[in-house]
Amino acid sequence: MKTSFLKAGALVMGALIAVSGTAFKRERRVQVWAYHGDSQSQVTDASKYTLNGAPADDCGDDGNMPCQITVSNDITTQAQLQSFLNGKTAEQVLAISNGRRPE
Repeated sequence: MKTSFLKAGALVMGALIAVSGTAFKRERRVQVWAYHGDSQSQVTDASKYTLNGAPADDCGDDGNMPCQITVSNDITTQAQLQSFLNGKTAEQVLAISNGRRPE
């Protein structure tokens, strides 16, 4: 009887630990920047992006330019975005894009 009680207590404690671990996970926050350039050569130019802007009308799954890119929550200015984009290729920017559009 005592062993059953200990096993049940251990199961309850394990469940509480599992639930509390997921309840306190930090939500990963991001910023979304809309791309408004008109060529693939501009995808690494932060001045061609608008924070929380609406994507272009011709966004879809195909194309060589991003519609929007998703970055860390602490990138809130164009200067910070430019630092993030520096050294990246167009393909690397497309890898973090939400949708694409043709040039």
